[in-house]
Amino acid sequence: MILKKKVFGSAMLAAAIMSAGTCTAMAAPQQENTAIEAESENSTQTAAGLALKITEGFQNADEQASIEKKEVEVVKASEEEPQDEWQNRLMANVEESLNVRTEASEESALAGKLRKGDVAEVTERGEEWSKITSGNVSGYVKNEFCVFGDDAHNYANENCTTNAKVLEGGLRLRAEASEEAQICDVAAQDDVLTVKKDVEAPEGWVAVSHGDGVAYVSSQYVEVSLATGTGITVEEEQAIIAKQKAEEEAKRAQEAAAQAQAAVQNAPAAASYDETTILAATIQLEAGNEPYEGQVAVGAVIMNRVRSGGYPNSISGVVYQAGQFSVSGRIAATAASGVKSSCMQAAQAAIGGMDNTGGALSFAPVSSGRGGLVIGNHSFY
Repeated sequence: MILKKKVFGSAMLAAAIMSAGTCTAMAAPQQENTAIEAESENSTQTAAGLALKITEGFQNADEQASIEKKEVEVVKASEEEPQDEWQNRLMANVEESLNVRTEASEESALAGKLRKGDVAEVTERGEEWSKITSGNVSGYVKNEFCVFGDDAHNYANENCTTNAKVLEGGLRLRAEASEEAQICDVAAQDDVLTVKKDVEAPEGWVAVSHGDGVAYVSSQYVEVSLATGTGITVEEEQAIIAKQKAEEEAKRAQEAAAQAQAAVQNAPAAASYDETTILAATIQLEAGNEPYEGQVAVGAVIMNRVRSGGYPNSISGVVYQAGQFSVSGRIAATAASGVKSSCMQAAQAAIGGMDNTGGALSFAPVSSGRGGLVIGNHSFY
């Protein structure tokens, strides 16, 4: 572009000079020599001045064109410089965890682990092993159990949740992607919402989980990111295990204390052998794989109903009451084929007045979410 301007400028300059000379020659024939010489000198100066201005004008144009070209080149360079942030990352393509070694050898010491969903920065990639850093752990991982770069990013999208962190308090969650839609809830600043990746939201909106359904939030008030984790050192893993063990022991101690507090000794009830066998069979069907305490608890609930006055006043009447025990259709067959000794013992203890439920009249699986006294896999209430 600059070369063309220079050629064009030179041609224009030559034409201007020739034009000025021609005009002078045509005006000169009837003038005296002195007048011609003066006019010629003036014309020459005029042409020279005109040529200088034209030259300066084109020089300025050339400089401006050069600046514009440089600006274009700078913009193009800046567009090519950014690199994919996942280019030097990897993820462990495993079901649970991948060992991180202190050296590139399976015989070397364990430095830590990358769990499923953890991402690591690759500091050195080899043919068989790669050196990585993730969280507080650094070491070597075997390449065959990893995915790198774009593959790692795709793996993260498929296997990790995507979160939307709320940037401002009072963010409205709406039933539809519209400012006019019904408000379902309000989120506080720094709340983390789970993005519904299987729901396509219109531009400017993000679909998030809300209860069992979906709600929409304005994208300008949330920061969306993949919920990836980082590796852990051996020491960190041991601390996590110790904490989990302590929490489990505390939970068991709390349950034992609650059971001890709830346990009462009621007056023994009269029951025939057949009634005792029906109770034992019901216990086996409801809690045959539970610990003994759980079996006694099921028997206690049935006996509490017998004593309550709000249910039938016999064991068979309670367990066969319509809509109460789903296993009632199998009780007779179980009783006929014989019941476990632990279930028979639990039935006798419940009939004898033992109640470790605190007077509960019902029970449900813990998985149901129903509150109450937890014994084994049941909540009693």
